[in-house]
Amino acid sequence: YSPTREKWIAQISIEENGKTKRITRVADKRKDAFDKLTDLQNKVKNKSLLNKSKITLPDIIKANIELDFKSNNIRETTYKRNLENLRLIENMYIARIPVKDLTIPDINSSLLPVSSYSNSVIDKVHSMIKRAMDKAVVNNIIISNPFNLKGVIIKPKSVQKDKEVIAFTTDEQIIEYKTCFSGKN
Repeated sequence: YSPTREKWIAQISIEENGKTKRITRVADKRKDAFDKLTDLQNKVKNKSLLNKSKITLPDIIKANIELDFKSNNIRETTYKRNLENLRLIENMYIARIPVKDLTIPDINSSLLPVSSYSNSVIDKVHSMIKRAMDKAVVNNIIISNPFNLKGVIIKPKSVQKDKEVIAFTTDEQIIEYKTCFSGKN
């Protein structure tokens, strides 16, 4: 209780980036101050009071890749490919902007130069950024994901021609297998 203010005070200290940050809430009644203190403690416990103002897309994407790999959801080859795609994203303009400050024109203009890559790479990069934005919504960094609004974020098409891959039929596979191991070429 603060006699000078004639109010009840709820206060909590948290450690953020090596600095101590104090958060204070004021209430007229003791019970209200206690409720506010409990709410603050729950937010700290759930990490929703941590400073999210500087989190970028590469931060979220890297965490996603690491989590997928550590939980055995992806193999080492996929892990390495995802890290290569992350490097591509890190070279984009939007990689240096905090997620909370990203705009739709920022995202669209950053995706345009990716059109020099194959459609497969474009799909993976687009998917990684969309997933990172979904995670940002879940973590209360942003309110909504513009990727979920149809036609808002434009996925560019590759300037490269798609390679046509013709698959063998089962019979052709057997013939090719026998040819390879019979010594006939």
